Amino acid sequence: MALFTHHDKKTAARETPSAFPVWRTVAVGLVVVVAFNIFWLVPALRDMEDRVLAHLLETAEKIEIEAKEIVISHPKNQIDELALFVLQKLRGNVTLDTFDAGEITAFLQDRNEVVEVFIIDASGMEKARVSHGRVFAPHELRNVAGSDYFIEALNGGFTARAYHLPQKGIPNILAYERVDVPDLGTFVFGVNVDIRDRLEGFSQKIMEEEGERVYIADDTGAIIDHYAPERVGNSLLQLDFVKKVFDERGGEKYTYQSGAYTDRSGEKMQAVALLFEPINFVIVAEEEYGEVWQTWNKFLFFAIAGLILFVLLALVLTRSTLRAVDFSNQLIREKGRTESVIANLETGIIEYSPDFLVTLMNPKAEQILGVTKEDALGAIIHPNIIHKNPALTSLAQVLYPILAENVRKVRLQKGMPDIIEMRLSRPSEIELQISTIPIRDEKNSVVRYLKVLRDVSREQAIAKSKSEFISVAAHQLRTPLSAIKWVMKLMLDQDAGPITPEQKDLLTKGYESNERMIELVTDMLDVARIEEGKFGFSFQHTNLIALVQKAMDAFVVKAKEKNIMLVFEKPETAYSLKIDAARIELVLQNFIDNALKYTPNDGTITVSITATGRYVKISIRDTGIGVPKEQAVRLFTKFFRGTNAVKRQTEGSGLGLFLAKNIVMRHGGNVSVETEEGKGSAFSFTLPLDEDKIPGEEGKNEEFVNGLST
Repeated sequence: MALFTHHDKKTAARETPSAFPVWRTVAVGLVVVVAFNIFWLVPALRDMEDRVLAHLLETAEKIEIEAKEIVISHPKNQIDELALFVLQKLRGNVTLDTFDAGEITAFLQDRNEVVEVFIIDASGMEKARVSHGRVFAPHELRNVAGSDYFIEALNGGFTARAYHLPQKGIPNILAYERVDVPDLGTFVFGVNVDIRDRLEGFSQKIMEEEGERVYIADDTGAIIDHYAPERVGNSLLQLDFVKKVFDERGGEKYTYQSGAYTDRSGEKMQAVALLFEPINFVIVAEEEYGEVWQTWNKFLFFAIAGLILFVLLALVLTRSTLRAVDFSNQLIREKGRTESVIANLETGIIEYSPDFLVTLMNPKAEQILGVTKEDALGAIIHPNIIHKNPALTSLAQVLYPILAENVRKVRLQKGMPDIIEMRLSRPSEIELQISTIPIRDEKNSVVRYLKVLRDVSREQAIAKSKSEFISVAAHQLRTPLSAIKWVMKLMLDQDAGPITPEQKDLLTKGYESNERMIELVTDMLDVARIEEGKFGFSFQHTNLIALVQKAMDAFVVKAKEKNIMLVFEKPETAYSLKIDAARIELVLQNFIDNALKYTPNDGTITVSITATGRYVKISIRDTGIGVPKEQAVRLFTKFFRGTNAVKRQTEGSGLGLFLAKNIVMRHGGNVSVETEEGKGSAFSFTLPLDEDKIPGEEGKNEEFVNGLST
């Protein structure tokens, strides 16, 4: 018995050294593994918390942008319209000292939300004030030079603040803006706007349409709009994080605080309060606390459970096994992260090989095309597949755009891949923007292609609605404007009886303004027809030199009035081109008229015709005011006018150059401009000598990114 005991102890002694290094390695590995998991777990949990708060803040900032349209942009628009109204009344010999403030009541007639209107000169003296329809007499006007709002508007250009009324939940908005009136100096225009009808129900609408819980408190902390109407009027100042936002007002540009609270119903909320500057309203975005942190708690639970399981498994694994498992887990996490990103993209992604073997399709692409991943992956898509498997028709049309109807290429700036726009009818009517990105290997050989699909149906519908609205509005305006023109013409010709010189002067101004409105309506109709592809062109062989001379002759009188020299550098070759003479004459008139408008007296305008390869280039050079360099690329877009041009010539629609560009493009040509502010501009357009370069049919106008096409 003693021998057996002695032998057993010696055996144990021999086994202990061999076992100890293994357990020591396992113990060290466990410590390292636990430390590593804690190291990434804590930041991961914090990152998840940050994402929750970032989502709420992003929601609040998005609502702030929408609310600014009501609280800031709308009052500012009223000031801009008031300034335009007053400036129109100040034409001629009228000044603000002789300006009849009672005329402002006409401006307020259809603006029930505008409660008060102020016009203040640069010294702080009110020049006009109308409140609730009452026009204040000169002796009632005040000097507000020391008021904060006047100083802020005069120095900063614009200011707005809340104006509280007794027994009224939603305050009015007092807005003031500096306006520089040519020849009269600087003034501050102000309005008191009742935003109740616009803001009331705003939060409920956001809740119904977007499912976001947001509400707004005014600068006193009182709730003025809530998705639960019964909460309106409650104060938020008892909430520490909201109170802190009010305490920090005037600090950072985007001051916000987050926190949790329990409402009167006992429901706990996680919220972010964002200071809405400059009027110091507060926008609160919130979600149920349980929903917000449910994922966080699950993540924490599974992370801890996984850590414990990993520790238990590590007790029976060797060092090499632990390393292999750790490496494998890292690969799985990276793969899952990549797949998760692709799966949750809001754009459709299709990957395929050069022989059109589909290797990847994310859920968004499945949704857009109505094609399941099981049917597409591993399949080689060829044009004839639409007959064998109609379910893959939409996928085949995306990979082979020639199979689809209504396909259009959108030209981007040089160096970027073009985008294809197409309309698919299966599985439902949808408008898509598709770009193709080649994937290259280290040898720069293309090994894969990516199709990126973006649903633009809503954007296209909005654009169509805008175009239809402009067309309908312009059509409706033509008849009354023509009637006004006829009546004024009768009165100017004294067919309705004699008129005084003063009356004739006023009628002449009104007649000219009406003519400009008719021209604007005509331009709007032309733009609508171009966008719909219904402008209508009639191509005939035309003598280009005679056409240019005819266009220039129409401006001889106007040029003499400004002592501007019109020069036509005629070419030796007589060009006979197949063009729509009326449309090209319209382009020439537009360019020459602009040159006359923006060229000072005693200047020069030169029109030249030169041949450039298989094209004829017509250039109109002037010695005018030019265009700022950074604005030149936007000259041929709708409604754009250079800032220096607006100061010199306040009237103008900004549609002429857009129309000219589309007319030239319909002829197969292009437009360009060379300009330098203060030294003049050279507007040019080309027309093809070869009739084959003229597009076969008229289509909807093609939009170009970054202004001019190349």
